[in-house]
Amino acid sequence: MQILLVPYSPLWKDFFVAQQQQLLLLGNNLVAQIEHIGSTSIEGLAAKPIVDMLVGLTNFERDATQFVNLMQQHNYTYNNTFEHLMPFRRFFTQQTEEMKFNIHTVQIGDEFWQRHLLFRDYLRQNPQKTADYLHLKQTLAAQNWESTGDYADAKTPFIRQTEADAKIYFNLK
Repeated sequence: MQILLVPYSPLWKDFFVAQQQQLLLLGNNLVAQIEHIGSTSIEGLAAKPIVDMLVGLTNFERDATQFVNLMQQHNYTYNNTFEHLMPFRRFFTQQTEEMKFNIHTVQIGDEFWQRHLLFRDYLRQNPQKTADYLHLKQTLAAQNWESTGDYADAKTPFIRQTEADAKIYFNLK
């Protein structure tokens, strides 16, 4: 399978904001913060047409099960396939008429939360690194893959190096 990348769309931000508002209402006091992550959150970057969202729960340990139940009651698809590898995350999808959403739910401020925001923020401030990432994504997308997971795995070395560069750039340890 080849990976479909589409040119950046400013509508992705609007889709994120609309979904964010729904999730904030749904999660009321469970949700501390919601962030737009992934390639659709970086202006000018081609991406798979899926908006990735990061939902930070106020208290993941206490509230994750309740949040899963709320999401399922409101027609979000809960996917626990990788939960044994990432017990700190609950993953949901939703397909609307306009857009598909991947929703990663974690403890606000945990390592997963920080890594994703660090990567996003660094690319937003470094056009050359964004261009390098775009080139890598386009090169990889043109290849045949058994799954989208294999495509994602092929990007991991670049992502990890970028996270390390971002820590230096933002003076983090």
